[in-house]
Amino acid sequence: MTAPDGRRRLSPGNGNKRAAGLTSCTVCGTRRALEFSELPYFSALLIAIALLLLWAMARKRGRGGTATVTFDVTLPADTPPADAIYVAGDFQGWDPRATPLVRISATHARGTVTLRVGSAIEFKFTRGDWARSEMSADCSPMPNRTVVLPRSATVNVTVGKWADLCIAVYDQRARKVQIESRALGVKKEFYVYVPPGYAEAPQRRYPALYLFRGHESEWINKHQDPSRAGRNVIDFYEELLAAGEVGPMLLVFPGMTSADETIPGMATNFRSPELTTAQGIGTGRFEDYLLELIAYVDANYRTVATKAGRGVDGFSLGGFMSVKIAAQHPELFTTVGAFDGTHFYAAADGAQVDLGRDAVTFMDPMFDAAFGSPRDAHFGALNNGPNLIRNADASTMQSLHWFVQYGAEASEPSDSNFYRGEHLIDELKRKGITNQLPSVLNGRHNWATADEHMRVAFPLHWQALNAAAAGDVNNAGAKHTSANALG
Repeated sequence: MTAPDGRRRLSPGNGNKRAAGLTSCTVCGTRRALEFSELPYFSALLIAIALLLLWAMARKRGRGGTATVTFDVTLPADTPPADAIYVAGDFQGWDPRATPLVRISATHARGTVTLRVGSAIEFKFTRGDWARSEMSADCSPMPNRTVVLPRSATVNVTVGKWADLCIAVYDQRARKVQIESRALGVKKEFYVYVPPGYAEAPQRRYPALYLFRGHESEWINKHQDPSRAGRNVIDFYEELLAAGEVGPMLLVFPGMTSADETIPGMATNFRSPELTTAQGIGTGRFEDYLLELIAYVDANYRTVATKAGRGVDGFSLGGFMSVKIAAQHPELFTTVGAFDGTHFYAAADGAQVDLGRDAVTFMDPMFDAAFGSPRDAHFGALNNGPNLIRNADASTMQSLHWFVQYGAEASEPSDSNFYRGEHLIDELKRKGITNQLPSVLNGRHNWATADEHMRVAFPLHWQALNAAAAGDVNNAGAKHTSANALG
């Protein structure tokens, strides 16, 4: 008898008496000596018996092909005592509340699940939803845990922190500051970096560079995405400082988004703030809040508190914000940069956003509160860099130094804002302005490339700010210009 794989099977009824005789010998003992030619059949039979025994042993050990995994979990000391603990993973569809553990004590939970032997699973622990999931001990994102189950086992793990209870220290060199915003009517936070020697030079004043993205931590979080490889923008700045390519500056990182990062502030006083209930938005007056923040920084840090001492830069929507606020308030800034900014297209008459070219991005629901729903294209034009530049006096826009970069055309549309960047450069050219950096920066729309943009932009910001503020940088009596007064 021939098997599907081409090998002969032992079958007493197929007329093969030699095979039948061998089977009989296996059952009742040797009836005759094995001939040399019978050895292949005997070997096959031994292999079959061995496989059968192995299967039986695995079945007994794994209880029918399954294994139990017991999670023995040590919890952070600040875990709320009334909260239940859950395990979520690919074995149950990543449901953060479907698989509870038993809370044994304030800092200990335990539970068992049954899985197939040999399963390789990924999992995390939560307190019932992803907003309260586990984080690493330093509050950085926690990678999925993994385990392979050759048999039943106990997995001992320690949860470092909970996401909602984390007070992250992204970089000890940056100070976290909380202010009660009168403009927004809510508390907001920002980070500020002061250069080496700041405390030792109480008579000295410093230029300030404001860097935008969304959440205040993004520019300094070394793990904001994997491309950063454990470095952030402060590392790049300090390397340039040590090399003598830049001088001492303050770096300010404003929080310009809702607490859950779903609604961007756009450095804009919202058209319809009632369309969102997201925490951290308040009145939605983010343009006024930014002016309020600048005044706070000037009042509490030794800045060169004039146009000559301020610059802005940003990445993605942060690039939109830096260009928008500089074009809207050129009296406050000397330098403006952007990497891969999400600028909207200006209509030909400059009076509104071009809804034809921007039928997708400008219409994204995350902008409903900022620009109204249905979308107000005229209001959008009043708060969009390319429109503001087109409608501005040329000499006013020429008072700013422009350092604009964006990704390559080949990376459009998912990994580059090439066409939006080109549109912005065209508007600058209309005003007789030359971009002072190579426009295209090869790389992805990620933090590694954004940091590279700052590596080349930092020296240009410093040169322009230092030159503009030459009479004020070391002058303890530098004139202060209130951003609130101007706003």
